[in-house]
Amino acid sequence: MQQLLRICDSIDRFLQIIGKLASVLLLVLAGIIVFDVVTRGTTWANSTRLQELEWHFHAAICFFVFAFALVNDRHVRVELLRDNWSVRTRAVVEILGILFLFLPMVLVVLYFSIKFAQNAWVSGEASPSATGLSHRWIIKSCQPVGFALLLVAGLTRLNRQIHTLITGNVSLPPSNADV
Repeated sequence: MQQLLRICDSIDRFLQIIGKLASVLLLVLAGIIVFDVVTRGTTWANSTRLQELEWHFHAAICFFVFAFALVNDRHVRVELLRDNWSVRTRAVVEILGILFLFLPMVLVVLYFSIKFAQNAWVSGEASPSATGLSHRWIIKSCQPVGFALLLVAGLTRLNRQIHTLITGNVSLPPSNADV
């Protein structure tokens, strides 16, 4: 069991690095937005391409930080009841939630998002705007990659919750500061 937890630690560290790298895209996005606003109305820059690039960066940031949020327990949940539960009750509810809600949802989205990106690749999909961005498959590929990372994060979380249920000791991912 300890060996499996060490593997989970390594995977969680990797997911934290991906999340931190994705957060750097926020700076790039801010730069693009400022540039778009400053140059809007001039003939020097193509606002359509910049605006499409902005939403591409928004999407990429979201998809690549989902796993980071799950690993660091920063995902959305209702704490009203959970705070009063024992460690083992929390683990049981978390395991059931992962098995019957999280994993099926992630697997369905992953399956369809692979087809979504594949269709964009095969068709050579581009922006419907004549002055928009080409190669839509790039941004559409962020979705299956992001959900694959989220699936891996869910599996490491499931393993940690099973460990908690068996031992009664909460297994935490490596500290975010350690990455």
